[in-house]
Amino acid sequence: MNPSGTNGEMYGQIKETFKKIQLIHLIRSFEKKPEWFGTLRNIAFFMEGSLTVFSTASWLAKSFREELERINKKVRENCNQDLLILGIERTGNFVNHFADIDTKKDGTDDNFPNQSVFLPTNDYIKKNIVLNDNPDFVYLEDTAFGRKFFYKTKAGYRVVPSIATYSEYQRNPLMAAEKQFPRLADCLVLLDKLVSSRYENSVMPLATAHAEAAIPLNIGKRIFDDIAKQIRSN
Repeated sequence: MNPSGTNGEMYGQIKETFKKIQLIHLIRSFEKKPEWFGTLRNIAFFMEGSLTVFSTASWLAKSFREELERINKKVRENCNQDLLILGIERTGNFVNHFADIDTKKDGTDDNFPNQSVFLPTNDYIKKNIVLNDNPDFVYLEDTAFGRKFFYKTKAGYRVVPSIATYSEYQRNPLMAAEKQFPRLADCLVLLDKLVSSRYENSVMPLATAHAEAAIPLNIGKRIFDDIAKQIRSN
């Protein structure tokens, strides 16, 4: 907290932390009624941003990994498949890098063919995206509960998703095999169907959630006018 300046970073960290905690508790709620577990084969959970917990709250990432692994074990027993949890990044180094490698030498787009997926290893990430030459460096080793990849959709849109992982094998960053990305095929089908043509690097569930959460301009003005009147009257 900065007492003499803005605290946007602090509020951002608090918001992101509570968002992840809310996801975990939402999934936990399915345990209260075992018959609900069967519905998880038809449900995908979307979050805006990567599946990570940074800074002060980063210690929670280990707990998230353990809890998701525990819940996913029950889901597999009931549905015979894994949970599908996706984070979608709209900005950042990975989004910028995908745009770069999708650009041809003549400056035009579409270097990647549509419906192509790229699963980056830790070596690729530290050599080309985060630029770290420490041989022991492991990207997001202690702060992530998912893995990132690149996907060019059927309609030609770029997406940088993270997909939740549920075992040490899936989290092993030295490899990037298809089996390390749970329900990857289902994920790609969903992205083809749900990618947003209106909002860059986004999907419709997140765009809809933003629209529902936003305060309409006229209503918002009236609310703030009422707040100002109450402050003046006091």
